[in-house]
Amino acid sequence: MDAAHILADPRIRAAVLGHLSPGPYPDGQDLTLDSPEAKQRHESHRALGRLAVVCRSLSGAALDALWQHVDDVSSLLRALAAFDPTRRMFTSTFTEAEWIRFRTYTSRVRELRLGDAASLHPSVWVILTRWCLREPFLPRLERLVGLNVDASSMAYTMLFASETLRSISLHVPRDTEKQVVSMAIQTIAPYFDSLSSLVVNDQASKRTDAVQFWTLPQLKTLRVLHKVTLDVQQLQALAAFPHLRVLDIALNKKIPHIDKQETHSGFLSLRELALSGPLDAIRDFVLWTAGAPLESMAIDVTYLCEEDRATYGYSYGYRSSVNPTRSLEPIYAALTPSLRHFRAIFRCHCTAEVRHFPDSRELFSGLHRAAPALQTVSFVFQDMVFLLGDDALSALTDAWPDLTELEIATRKDRPPPPAPVSSPRIDYMAEELARCRRGPRIPIEAYPIRAPKTPPPHVPPTIETVALFARAHPRLTRLVLPLFDLSARPDVVSVSRDIGHGLRELGIGALKRGVPLFRHALFPRLDLTGAEDLIPGDAGSTAGADGGSGPSTDEEKLCDRSAELRLVLRALQEGRASALRSLHAV
Repeated sequence: MDAAHILADPRIRAAVLGHLSPGPYPDGQDLTLDSPEAKQRHESHRALGRLAVVCRSLSGAALDALWQHVDDVSSLLRALAAFDPTRRMFTSTFTEAEWIRFRTYTSRVRELRLGDAASLHPSVWVILTRWCLREPFLPRLERLVGLNVDASSMAYTMLFASETLRSISLHVPRDTEKQVVSMAIQTIAPYFDSLSSLVVNDQASKRTDAVQFWTLPQLKTLRVLHKVTLDVQQLQALAAFPHLRVLDIALNKKIPHIDKQETHSGFLSLRELALSGPLDAIRDFVLWTAGAPLESMAIDVTYLCEEDRATYGYSYGYRSSVNPTRSLEPIYAALTPSLRHFRAIFRCHCTAEVRHFPDSRELFSGLHRAAPALQTVSFVFQDMVFLLGDDALSALTDAWPDLTELEIATRKDRPPPPAPVSSPRIDYMAEELARCRRGPRIPIEAYPIRAPKTPPPHVPPTIETVALFARAHPRLTRLVLPLFDLSARPDVVSVSRDIGHGLRELGIGALKRGVPLFRHALFPRLDLTGAEDLIPGDAGSTAGADGGSGPSTDEEKLCDRSAELRLVLRALQEGRASALRSLHAV
């Protein structure tokens, strides 16, 4: 059978075009032009365009796939020869025939991301509106992404409003006036009742009433990306949504007047839940989802310390003594065995050199008991210290037999907060405020204080422990650990057999100085092509990694040696002809 007959099969044709299609634009994201995702989407559009030109039998289907997802409104307008992309305006008139041809493209659009629509000349919207007096501009539009709710958008909002709309992503810029927001929302409010998906990012303020999302019970997907403060009535309304399957919401603070002892039976259709905010607010919200048939949960804890909250705008400045692990127990208890994916991000910028999770075993044991069938588990510790012990990883050997991905990583993306400004008057006021909070002085003998518990000595995971963990999880394809002990010398033959069982991605965050970085015999089947992005200059930043120069008084100090690792992998790859798996440094 020749290629023409093969592609005549609608199932095969749909599979080919589906592979070439860029797919829906990701919710709540604004991809930069130089990002890998944006480049991939651009290449997908180019491939579909070439296919529509060179293959007559697939031309119509390729055009449908090409125009189904449009990532920028200016890309759509370029189909009109009168549009000048440099000047961002029409520089000449177009004929009826050119408009009819243009309509063959616009009628195929199902999803439109407006992109930098505000930079277009206002005359563009006037001209398009005149040509669309009797018919909608995009008659089959189902999803509108990146609609800015501001003064400039009022010129074109109605142009994209359509009865076929099922999904809208709204963004309110920070400096937008409240009256402008109200007028713009009133323009598109009549279409809210037919939506099944809504994304709202209101940066103008912390109010929740710009879009009253809790009054739209027909929603199946709801993402509230700006920080909101919900009351009990609004939470009850959300819990009663009969079809809500995906919920992503950023919490500003804990819900006031909530009864933690009360049992709830809402969110009966919820499958994916993502929450961000303070840990106590996340905990209270999760209690309302107890019993929901969740399949995926993601939590992003923005502050673990009260000191950290004060630095970033909160009104109280003492450090909390709450144990984060203890606060996670109610969250774990609310989970159901249906959960398959769990992701947690913990952020803290406090200046104290403390470990918020001194015993890493306690952090994972509660999750294992509550959700024994997890397939992907991710814990990311942002700008804070977390030490994964060898005993903690060993304790997980019998946990989650269907596990495919395990990520336990520490990251440092932002510099520490600046030191507070000091002056005699400020210091005096701070001292007086602290004295008022402390209250009357009590002799220390009258109030015995228990000495803080000294954390146990840290022993990072060894090669043997990782090998045993991999052997117990035959479906494991991705493993990321914050630390790795390569100083021990295990049985290389048995360990290499375990590592090669199916693991495709192994990430190592930090290693000790003076330890040999990589042993080729341990990973004989790894594909090392992922090291191609090495910047040679980065390798110089790892001085002292092999016991040479570096801090002589702190040889055991942990350091980021990802550039060095990539350099070794690059050298190994030069002498390897074929492989099936990959290793990279995080």
